[in-house]
Amino acid sequence: LDAQKKRYYGAYYDWKETNAHHRGGRHEYAISRSPLEADVFISLPKLKTHKKCGITVNLKGLVGINANKNWLPHYAFGAPADGGDQFDKGSLKTAFENWIVVPAKQMLLSDVPFVKALARRTKRVGYDMFGNNEEVVRSGNWHGNDTVWRMSLDLNRILMYGAGDGTMRPAGQAKRYFSLVDGIVAMEGNGPQGGDRREEGVIIAGANPVAVDAVCARLMGFDPQRIALVRAAFEAHRWPLIEGGESAIAPASNVPAWSRPLAEWRVEDSLRFQPHFGWKGAIEWTPDREPAAR
Repeated sequence: LDAQKKRYYGAYYDWKETNAHHRGGRHEYAISRSPLEADVFISLPKLKTHKKCGITVNLKGLVGINANKNWLPHYAFGAPADGGDQFDKGSLKTAFENWIVVPAKQMLLSDVPFVKALARRTKRVGYDMFGNNEEVVRSGNWHGNDTVWRMSLDLNRILMYGAGDGTMRPAGQAKRYFSLVDGIVAMEGNGPQGGDRREEGVIIAGANPVAVDAVCARLMGFDPQRIALVRAAFEAHRWPLIEGGESAIAPASNVPAWSRPLAEWRVEDSLRFQPHFGWKGAIEWTPDREPAAR
């Protein structure tokens, strides 16, 4: 994506710091040494929807191994027509919003209390004018986010193959991994924080993050092939995250409908979670997209 000269926004207002680490074919992350030096990594995620990447289970959950969240690109400024994924479509309104809100966010970096107070007020007025994040697609909170899934897969490859000295293991020598997903109380809708409670009483476990996330997506009633984060994780790579495709996954369960190859699962056996509003119509698993048909 470097040739497209994207401007990324990270975790907070200093977007210049984010872009300093993602330019010119170089994508840098500040990784905690402990997971790099570990022989085994155990993931304990919640089963949830996510506004920027559809679902957050194992693959997205790895943002926690990064020590400086502002090194993590969350979206690119602008709409797709401008080469960005901040908004689903560009307009005079979105341009005006950035003209007001982005400088106000930059002012929050000031050490002067009056300037910070003015910036907070300007930011609030801006969102009062343009709508809040639970109603309006902004900040990459939609199915067209082309940034977060790439960052998440970078982190997964670093975890699985990276060492404490900054080197990478060769393909085929990934760390051992175990995932235990808590779906006892899950979340649907406007996740990962503003969604609705789902008491499902399920636990999903496995030894590969991609396989487990694919199963979780199907279980939630979503199509892994419509979620870039999961779909791209299956693709061939110098440092592969999984061998084989989705059709090779064969879960075992005390629920008969789920105790068979994933290619034989059917929509009616899923839990039919509601996606984030920015993902509605773009992520759902429908009968015409049964896994066996691909």
